[in-house]
Order: sequence, then structure tokens, then C-alpha cells
Amino acid sequence: MTGAQLDAVYEKLLGLVNGAGRAPWSVDPDEKKLSRADVIAFIKDQATHAGMPPMTAGTKLKRKMTAAKMPASDIEAALDLRRRQRLRALDNGYLDPAERDKIATSVLTLLSGLRADLLANPSESDGAPFLARCRNELKALATKNGSVDHVLEGYLVGYMYEVTDRCQHTFTRA
Repeated sequence: MTGAQLDAVYEKLLGLVNGAGRAPWSVDPDEKKLSRADVIAFIKDQATHAGMPPMTAGTKLKRKMTAAKMPASDIEAALDLRRRQRLRALDNGYLDPAERDKIATSVLTLLSGLRADLLANPSESDGAPFLARCRNELKALATKNGSVDHVLEGYLVGYMYEVTDRCQHTFTRA
């Protein structure tokens, strides 16, 4: 989306807010309210009309975890970890880009090896047991001097969910 397109969407959003603010309480109090769902629908509609791809972050991760027969609460936790990791990754004060790249390479290498092992060994369980194995290996990666750095572990697991959502990893053979 270009700067001009963003400005146009922003102006339309301001118009929506202004209209709600100007609506008289005495006629219809609900006209003064903008629900979260309405604002999201408005933004999606504007993005669609501007030629942007639909907002689908997390949908592939959710589908893959459902295929792995994970409970809904675990899927929601994974989506939350993925979102938190993305926020940290975008914060240059959290990790410098070189360190972030090293972590990404380590995680991708580890996950690639685990997937290769899974595919090469038909007796190894996929789905939830494979997800647990991936998480345990990432926990080991976050262990230094015999103790787990849980903040780093959360970042690594969140990154695993991010790459899963980008179709670079999955928890089942299919």
C-alpha cells in the first residue's frame, strides 16, 4: 500500500470516527459506538479495495495445529506466542539484527533436522508428540549452564510457530 493509499484509508477511518462522534445520543445511542469487529471489517474492506492481500496471519498455524489434533486452548496459546515473538522481533531494542539472524538460522536448522528425522522414521509419532519433541529441543537450545532461559525459550517457540505459519514447518507427515 502506498503512502497515498494509507492516507486515504486514514482519512476514511477518521470520517468513520467523526460520524460516530457527531451522532446524537437522543436519536440512536448505538450510532455513537464503533465496535472492534466493525473497525476490523472496515479496515479489511479498505485493504481489499486497495489491492492488498487479506490479513491471514496465524491461519496456517491454526490449521496445522488442528491437523496435529491439538486442543483449542493450545492453539490459542501458540497464536499468542507467535504474536509476542513477532512484536519482539520488530523491536530492535530486544535483539540486534545479527543476533536475530543467528537465532533464526539455529531454529530453522534444528526444525529442518527434526522434520527430516520424522520423515525418515515411519515409527516416530507425528502430531502432538512431534510438537512436544520440537518444543523440548528448543528448550534445550535455550538452556545455558544447566538452567533454562524461559524468555529465550518463549522467543524460540514463538519463532517456531511463526515459521510454521509461513509454511516452513509442520507437525504432521502429510
